[in-house]
Amino acid sequence: MALDSVLLGALVREIRQAALSACVDKVLQPSRDEIILSLRTKNGTRQLALSLNPGFPGIYFTRNRRENPSTPPMFCMLLRKHLTGGRITAVEQQPGERIVTLRFSCLGEFGEREDRLLIAELMGRRTNLVLAKEDGMTLDCLKRVTPDDPAGRRMLPGLLYEAPKPMDRVYFLSDGWDAGELERLLETVPPVQALTRAMGGLSSFAASQICCSAGAGEQEWDRKKVLEQALAFRQSLLGGAYKATLINQGAEPWDIYYTRPVCCPPGKSAEAFDSFSGMMDAWYARRTSAENIRRLGKDLRKYASGALKREQRKLEARMNELAQCADRDSLRKDAELIIGNIYRMKKGESTLTAPDYSTDGEPMRTVRLDPLKTPQQNAAAYFKEYKKAGAAIEHLTVLAEQGKEQIFYLESVVDEIDRASSARELEEIRYELARSGVIREKKKPGKQKSVPATSPYKYISDSGYEILVGRNNTQNDALTFKTARKDDLWLQPRIRPAPSRR
Repeated sequence: MALDSVLLGALVREIRQAALSACVDKVLQPSRDEIILSLRTKNGTRQLALSLNPGFPGIYFTRNRRENPSTPPMFCMLLRKHLTGGRITAVEQQPGERIVTLRFSCLGEFGEREDRLLIAELMGRRTNLVLAKEDGMTLDCLKRVTPDDPAGRRMLPGLLYEAPKPMDRVYFLSDGWDAGELERLLETVPPVQALTRAMGGLSSFAASQICCSAGAGEQEWDRKKVLEQALAFRQSLLGGAYKATLINQGAEPWDIYYTRPVCCPPGKSAEAFDSFSGMMDAWYARRTSAENIRRLGKDLRKYASGALKREQRKLEARMNELAQCADRDSLRKDAELIIGNIYRMKKGESTLTAPDYSTDGEPMRTVRLDPLKTPQQNAAAYFKEYKKAGAAIEHLTVLAEQGKEQIFYLESVVDEIDRASSARELEEIRYELARSGVIREKKKPGKQKSVPATSPYKYISDSGYEILVGRNNTQNDALTFKTARKDDLWLQPRIRPAPSRR
């Protein structure tokens, strides 16, 4: 997603129009890289989202509800302390930069008025959110930057906030921009490179649209047409010709743009929106949800898959031991053969060769002996091994059955993780794995909080029957032993792990 300074400027103008004089009602942090400010505006309550994800940062109004953790992070608590009840007095963007500053007028600890600055740096992997006083003293930041950072900036509580170095190119929508450099570059480099280098703040996708409208290719282009289209594009933006557009690749969002594209890349389509916040909200709703679920489920799947592999190895070892114990009858035969021929055996012999009367044809059978033992002791040793093998078979059979049940259970957990559609479902699965001992978590002092249970899937059949489907093993048990009545039907597939159905 190309969030350039032009698109950010369009977002800032929308936010400024609706958020000025708004009062901060709540501060939420649904995930590590997202802050939600609930604002009471003249037209009702609105949710201002600040996404600090390095892959797709942004600031916009959202209508999609997020699931919040039961315990808010420390940075969220700090924002609540300083911003709750404060009013937004300014929404500013540094010209040509992807930095937005929200200024709040808040009440201090003793009732005095204090200004607070919330600075959002929406710059790729350098994305960060800083809470500072009016004089620039940093109270804290979402991602602390230590002195050993390669960029040379330090962002720690108690330090003065230092803005990133401005870009070395002139912002193409500013009054000081000159088209002379673009004209010179078009003589030596391809048009897309010339446009992005000469027009500071222009994204590569916007440059490709200018080239498309000018009919310029990578090998051949008309410098005059490219220059004319670039100037016309700049003039249209200065005139306010902004149109929120989402570029889709099939059902997935691919990019965002601030005007109608002249030509879409192959396999892409344009979707128009009434506002830039609505466009950004659609982008994040389609991309962020899957990304968060994938990140949260990755660790759980690692634990469950590791436990599953261990159980499979243990089961394989037990089955091998069972196969070795399966020939226990030969131990009994050897012991009986020694007893039957004890009259002609002497101490010190290492083998006994005698006819096997228990087998048709009475073939000769050789039994290995311990020369240090008497014939009676050798027979007793074989009988002892025979009894041990029988006890081992009984014990290993129980362990093998338990291992198969555990493997089936872990396979069902892995399947639940792959099918989970919300963070709360994953938290419920994590709680289940912790209770079963698959995940060993450090016990915290005090009373442990239980994870809020999610509701099962609900469907209505063609005949009007309500069908409840468990999302995980915990819900399966609740449906089976608590929810279900005597006259209900209970169904579960036989082959693959799947939820119970009532």
